[in-house]
Amino acid sequence: MKLAQLGFVVRRVRNNLWELPWTHVLTAATMATTLFVFGAFMLLQENLQNLLKGWGEQIQINAYLDKSLDAADVQRLLARVRTFPEVEGVRHISQEQAWRDFQAALGAQSGVLGASAGCFAGVIRN
Repeated sequence: MKLAQLGFVVRRVRNNLWELPWTHVLTAATMATTLFVFGAFMLLQENLQNLLKGWGEQIQINAYLDKSLDAADVQRLLARVRTFPEVEGVRHISQEQAWRDFQAALGAQSGVLGASAGCFAGVIRN
């Protein structure tokens, strides 16, 4: 009895597929489009979330201090900034160290700075 019912169902499905092919194609296309759109939105959401998380972790603020500040004032300022809960790290870079870092970052092209040392001399010495 069950084998006969299975045969009936198979014949009925085959006849429906043969008689109404566009209905089935349209149904399959609708399901595929729905799954594609859902997957695209999930991918977009995941990528945006990772992008925003990366931006949040890479925030860096540079503050330029007045030359008239003495070492004690600089240390008090650094200590005050470190007390903020949002701040992960604080470091002070002197003008001389910044200039050396800049030259090192230029690498082989740092010779350009030597040729125009007169233009930049006031940056360090004043």
